[in-house]
Amino acid sequence: MPDIGIGDQITTAWWPAAVEDEDATDLVVTSTAFIPGTSPCDVTFTASRTGRAAVCVAGNWTQASAGNRIFISYEVYLGTSAAGTLVRSARSGFGISDNGATGGSLEQGWGNMTMIEGLTPGATYFARVVHMTEAGTTSTVTHRRIIVFPLP
Repeated sequence: MPDIGIGDQITTAWWPAAVEDEDATDLVVTSTAFIPGTSPCDVTFTASRTGRAAVCVAGNWTQASAGNRIFISYEVYLGTSAAGTLVRSARSGFGISDNGATGGSLEQGWGNMTMIEGLTPGATYFARVVHMTEAGTTSTVTHRRIIVFPLP
């Protein structure tokens, strides 16, 4: 990638627009594998010239029982839907989770931002929020948000 020099004009190809989606539909989570749920929270974005993007996920949830954790993360696919090639799979370290100590009606809300690299400059990508729980726990996700910032 060439350096940006003094007086160079920066175009939208260098820094595509950030995108955001949020959903406040209550989703009961019992799956022990990452799934998007019945109400999607997703975005389509264009990779910048650097092939890097910052991804922020946030969520609120309640746990019906204590002892196990809920995880909220994200996946990134090449193209405009999850039918494309998976380029970043969901992992607990890319998102948010609780410590499993709470139960009942206590609502928690957290957020996390990570950087992804290796995207093809100018290509279109699809990112979505996914969630899972450890075995034996039922949780309700009450709010989800994803923001993608292509980085120059």
